[in-house]
Amino acid sequence: MSGDKKRKLPEGWKWEKLENIFELKYGSGLPKDIRKKGDFPVFGSNGIVGYNSESITNGSTIIIGRKGSAGEVVWSNVACWPIDTTYYIDALKIKSNLKYIYYSLRFLKLSELDKSSAVPGLNRDDVYSIKICLPSTPEDQDIIEADLEHRMAQVEKMRGAALRQKEGISAMQGAILREVFQYKEGDELPEGWRWDMIENHISNSQSGIACGEKSRKAGYPHMRMNNISNNMKLDLKFLWRIPASEKEIESYSLQKGDILFNNTNSADLVGKSCLFDIDSNETFLFSNHLTRIRTRNSLDAKYLLYWINFLWQKQYFKDNCDKWVNQAAIRVEDWIFPFDIPLPPTIADQLAITTKLERKMAELEKARQATEKQFEAIEALPGAILREVFDFVEENTGA
Repeated sequence: MSGDKKRKLPEGWKWEKLENIFELKYGSGLPKDIRKKGDFPVFGSNGIVGYNSESITNGSTIIIGRKGSAGEVVWSNVACWPIDTTYYIDALKIKSNLKYIYYSLRFLKLSELDKSSAVPGLNRDDVYSIKICLPSTPEDQDIIEADLEHRMAQVEKMRGAALRQKEGISAMQGAILREVFQYKEGDELPEGWRWDMIENHISNSQSGIACGEKSRKAGYPHMRMNNISNNMKLDLKFLWRIPASEKEIESYSLQKGDILFNNTNSADLVGKSCLFDIDSNETFLFSNHLTRIRTRNSLDAKYLLYWINFLWQKQYFKDNCDKWVNQAAIRVEDWIFPFDIPLPPTIADQLAITTKLERKMAELEKARQATEKQFEAIEALPGAILREVFDFVEENTGA
């Protein structure tokens, strides 16, 4: 309904301040180490964070993020334990439908009320001052709530189907790579193929430059781990720039054909890699969380990249990385270079294989983009449905 004129309230409907409808109760702290095994969900500001043997609410509950994911609105069908980063509503001051109120709050986008500059926070008085529209009778609310439930359930089915499609496309990437790299070290290879240590084909490898000073506009483009997508592509949507000396430029500049290997990230993402294939007059640098790999003429960089991605797809780096809290790291010198790679007879054969892989990956990428577009459209549906029900304008009744 973007661009449409907002509608007036239907006859018999009214505006009501939220302070007259409910009390926002404070959640109660419940650290993990004192929770007892049970069936009652424990809610943080953005959803379920665990379970407990006791609850503090009476039946169905609306949970609203107070700190952290401030303004997020979550529903629980059962009694639960909202923790101290939340508000909750489990009773109303007026005769009304609690689920109708939940959908009204989702429509309001309470997260936009956050006024904290440090930790996001939601003030109760700001919420209380807002008005929502109420149908003429609780029975009308029940009818609207039932219709919303049905439509949201349909959206959730569509969302689930789209997610499964996305997962299927992701799995296909691994299947395509397994067709080529189906051999384990020590297996007998096709005639003319050989196992050879990767290190023999590397001319240079180096981690990049760390720099706390950064800008979106000034300095040299600085490739970081977020600039490597999960499908081996450069992603330049968010690009930081940094200052650099001539010596740093000489040491940390990128050239077309370099492989960028993500040496530090979460355990799931460490090892993701891409080819730097940009034609540009600008000098690009790379961060210390990336390793630049340059191959000799005996090994095509794209062929090695596909091999690295094959290892990443089967979680080789996740299984072998060093892990800390929320971070993992792996060294190419320890977990890639000393190991053998299956090589076809000639460099021309490598190029033929990478050309075939590129064609298949391009087809897969086209399917992925179409699915992503479909998924984005589905994600927008709940907002559109809520606007259709609740997007009314309050008339000025003043003199």
